[in-house]
Amino acid sequence: CHLSLFRFGDLGDALQTLEGRLLVPRDIARKGAHVIMNGGERLAYLEGDGSFQIHGVIAGSHILDFKAADMLFSQVRIDMSKKKRGKIRASVSEAGVVETVPYPLLLEPKGKAQYFVPREEYNMMSILKNPMVMIMLAFGVMAFLLPKMADPEQMKEMREQMEELGMDQQQPSLSGLWNQLSEQPKEQPKEKGNSKKRQ
Repeated sequence: CHLSLFRFGDLGDALQTLEGRLLVPRDIARKGAHVIMNGGERLAYLEGDGSFQIHGVIAGSHILDFKAADMLFSQVRIDMSKKKRGKIRASVSEAGVVETVPYPLLLEPKGKAQYFVPREEYNMMSILKNPMVMIMLAFGVMAFLLPKMADPEQMKEMREQMEELGMDQQQPSLSGLWNQLSEQPKEQPKEKGNSKKRQ
């Protein structure tokens, strides 16, 4: 029985209190802003001035996350000495760089959360980089340059071969179709009214 009381007394002496303050507006502090320790192991709500306390914390390393509306805070690592009571070290890690911060904590928000993706602005280069657009442009350039690069003699031979095969008759040009339509006789207008009967 005495041994159990001794161990309980040692454990009570090892428990400490974590405290700090978030620099947030009073209305946000009162709307459910809170501190989360070790992914949900402990939770503490902010007071009206943004301060918080987490009681009964055992010595060791702990991770603190902060939720305050749309404000973002850096994750804080707390190292509480097991040998020297009250010796607490706080640090944050940003982009792989560990930086020590003062304790008790006094933290400012590092930004605001964006829940909507900003609309991408119109960019002509992004359209030109589209694979389908690039293929269409390539075909257009080829269709424009190939006739100019072709040998006139070869073009003449190809036309003669097409005429011999009768391809020109099977596939008339637009100008030919237009001439045929223009040569068709116009329809005579119908006479209005009925002719009088002979008496």
